[in-house]
Amino acid sequence: MIPSSLRPLAAEFVGTALFVFLGAGSVVMNAHTAGALGATGVALAHGVGLAIIVSMTMNISGGHINPAVTFALAATKRFPWREVPMYWASQVLGAILGAFGIWATFADRGRDLGYGFGVVNFANPDMVGHTGSIPAVTEAVETTDTCLGDVVAAVERAGGVSLVTAEPVSLAACRAQRYGKHSVHGLRHRAEVADHGYEPTGFGLPAEGVESFR
Repeated sequence: MIPSSLRPLAAEFVGTALFVFLGAGSVVMNAHTAGALGATGVALAHGVGLAIIVSMTMNISGGHINPAVTFALAATKRFPWREVPMYWASQVLGAILGAFGIWATFADRGRDLGYGFGVVNFANPDMVGHTGSIPAVTEAVETTDTCLGDVVAAVERAGGVSLVTAEPVSLAACRAQRYGKHSVHGLRHRAEVADHGYEPTGFGLPAEGVESFR
């Protein structure tokens, strides 16, 4: 039998685990069944699941099931700060258990969905330039180049094709210096303007690689 002092923590642990399993699990299930659940089914899994779980735990722990809720209640003086760390620990551990539950249920099926598509995003290394440190900029660029090279090499070993996107100023330079102005497709208008805040990001595709994407 769980001691009364630990019941709220146990409720948050189990409730969060169930919510992650049902909510995130519905997304994986929808993908695995070729969209059988649809957006409505996934939304209902989250909404109805959360409603049931909160109802189950409301009288035990308050039905937080979310570290943000715990923080908000403490910040508004409706929950003691001294209990926040233990609630957070229970919720995080519960979420991890829920994620493992999804993994155990679907195992390697995620790789068998037929999409064969992945996205890798690298932070813009030139942002380090704002620090004014040349060594830091050099290291950031070299690190990004190394990581990108490893990713492209891994994709090629698997028989795939890599499409490397760039922000407008980088893409404009790529177009001008390497491929020529007529061989890059997908370049948005005014991409030559180095305005990070307003210009859309295009993508560069060498002409010789177009057939691979048709």
